[in-house]
Amino acid sequence: MSLNYRDRTQSQSSTISNRIHQLFILLGKRPSISARLRQILLSPGPPPTLADLSYKFKHTTASPCYLTFCTPYSALVIEKDLNSALTHTSDTFLAVTNHDVAFESTNDQDAEALKRPSRIVRGSSGSMSLLNESIERKDTMYSLWRDRKQPSRPTKVQRALVNDVKTWLRTYPIRNECTHFCCIMDPSAEGGGLVWVESCEVSTGPNNSFQN
Repeated sequence: MSLNYRDRTQSQSSTISNRIHQLFILLGKRPSISARLRQILLSPGPPPTLADLSYKFKHTTASPCYLTFCTPYSALVIEKDLNSALTHTSDTFLAVTNHDVAFESTNDQDAEALKRPSRIVRGSSGSMSLLNESIERKDTMYSLWRDRKQPSRPTKVQRALVNDVKTWLRTYPIRNECTHFCCIMDPSAEGGGLVWVESCEVSTGPNNSFQN
């Protein structure tokens, strides 16, 4: 599982509702999103299915964020808002950075319309640079995935190996000056699923090599 930052750019909930929710968390009246994930991770018995998790977070009040859950065979990404959620699933490849899928409209005019100041939720950071960088990082990841083709069968996508994913995670702008660490987790691996982790030192752009 993974928890990622989500700006409230496209939020359907009001700023005051989010502030009240945060107050309830501080007063111990509601669990934080981290506490909810910890409960899922440490609960006895069989793990919930992706369908269970999708339903749960669609009907759970929780802070806006991006949640990623995986099985050995499929992946689920949840765009969580305070009282609702949008979900995306795939049994081949799925990536998430720090923007909603709605910003990836194939119609450039529609995508740009979402970024207008009038469409930005009051109380969100609404950083256009954050959105644009996020879209670029996700596009790069999908490009690297699409390039994994067998030379003899160019239409067939190969299964990505751990070394492939390491290369992707070391590629700019997926790894950039704000990256603290990279890791690879495999839900089918023994010992908790953590396959590889690497700390990152500061780099300032695509032409600079990253130090590990």
